[in-house]
Amino acid sequence: MALRPLKLQGVAILLGMTLFAAGFVAFDLNPDESLTLAYMVVFVASYFVIFAGAHLYMALRGESGDVPVQSHWRFVGLVALLSGLGLLGWAVGDGKPIAGVDPAFLVGMLALVILVGYATIEAIEGYRAGKST
Repeated sequence: MALRPLKLQGVAILLGMTLFAAGFVAFDLNPDESLTLAYMVVFVASYFVIFAGAHLYMALRGESGDVPVQSHWRFVGLVALLSGLGLLGWAVGDGKPIAGVDPAFLVGMLALVILVGYATIEAIEGYRAGKST
């Protein structure tokens, strides 16, 4: 049963890598130059497909596999939030300090809080699922 999610993840990785390569060709990107918005969007979109693509597919189809559908949706939301924060961190990377703190650092701390919150929610839901069986 665990072979299907593994195959889906393999397909998601191939799609993400293809998206990344196609983005380089379409936007004529050069990673040696400064990072442009187009480069960051292509990078973040391929990152999202690679890490959340299989989960999104399974959640949309309502397939749980070894993981509940709600957990798939939570993971897709996590990766979407982190992708958005990645773009935000890039955008404010050279910004002026806020109360003496680098804005990119604040974005990183927000990402850390989101990760801890996600892990806490998954632990609580896993405990509840284990307790009900």
